[in-house]
Amino acid sequence: MFMDVVYKNGITEKIALPDGETTISDSAFWSCSSLMSITIPDGIKHIGERAFSGCSNLTNITMPNSVMSIGAFAFEGCSNLTGIVLSDKITEIAYYTFSGCSALVDIFLPNGLKKIRASAFHGCSRLTSIAIPDSVNEIGYWAFANCNGLINITIPDDVMAIGDSAFAGCSSLKSIAIPKNTKIIGFQAFRGIPMIVEK
Repeated sequence: MFMDVVYKNGITEKIALPDGETTISDSAFWSCSSLMSITIPDGIKHIGERAFSGCSNLTNITMPNSVMSIGAFAFEGCSNLTGIVLSDKITEIAYYTFSGCSALVDIFLPNGLKKIRASAFHGCSRLTSIAIPDSVNEIGYWAFANCNGLINITIPDDVMAIGDSAFAGCSSLKSIAIPKNTKIIGFQAFRGIPMIVEK
């Protein structure tokens, strides 16, 4: 596989993946701590588990609309990633996908998203607001735990289950409304939030 690679002082800083690929393999760029930018070509359908995990200097990633799934831990620990727009075809945010992305301030979740899995955004401490699409029906345990900069979030009416500690430690969140349709609320799901009301 040929890649367009930009080096600086012998260190890989920027990668453009070639056309014709459909998958970024598990752990493909795991712990490439000098990598700052990557362009994913149109045609990529799957990003593997831990594909970019630990890329602590990655600030920018361009994701095409062809991507249909992202594996667990894919961007975990990308502590300088500030924003990302997900493909419209994504239906699930897998376990720990953006956990520890402490610089993340902006993310667009697509309409059609169904599930936000465990610890998906755990520790995204600079995230102040996130729009959860109305299509979401499940929020996993620790999904937004310790997002202590989060001041605004709306849980959609069709969310049936909210996992343990899903919003625990969101110390800037002053209130949260629980939909009437929610059947399962996990242990300490809203620990530390002063006002919890029913929609």
